[in-house]
Amino acid sequence: MKTVPIKANILALAWLSGIWQADHSQGWTEEFWSTPKDNVLLGTARFHDQTGLLHTDLTWIVEEDQKIHSHFRRYDNKFRPYPHLIEPIRFDLVELKENYAVFYCTEPDTDAWMIYERNSSTLIGTFIFGSNLEVMTSYSLSLSPTASPAPV
Repeated sequence: MKTVPIKANILALAWLSGIWQADHSQGWTEEFWSTPKDNVLLGTARFHDQTGLLHTDLTWIVEEDQKIHSHFRRYDNKFRPYPHLIEPIRFDLVELKENYAVFYCTEPDTDAWMIYERNSSTLIGTFIFGSNLEVMTSYSLSLSPTASPAPV
């Protein structure tokens, strides 16, 4: 998989914008993605099981010098940073097609990719880890029928 950052405009990621939801046997998940503005795209996510909130994620994607970087932090159900994620993890955009983006983790000694793909009203997120390209997690969310993305 690709690891070299590419030049891109953050407006090319506007297809992420919206409220995305999924109900599953273990609970439910919801992601909110803002419209890109002033070189920033914000994303938040919350993950629930039958007992309540498991964790939340905060992602901010920024355009700097025609390159796009994603910064990620995870918080526990009390909104404390995960112990191993005190500092945000940075990913660089390494591939971009229509409704498809691949980010590569820039942390030392870490081979990891985050892939976002939109198919109509479905957002698919896949986290791949290691040189053997093992899929650590993959999820599918539907665009909320009660909210539409803000105009670009």
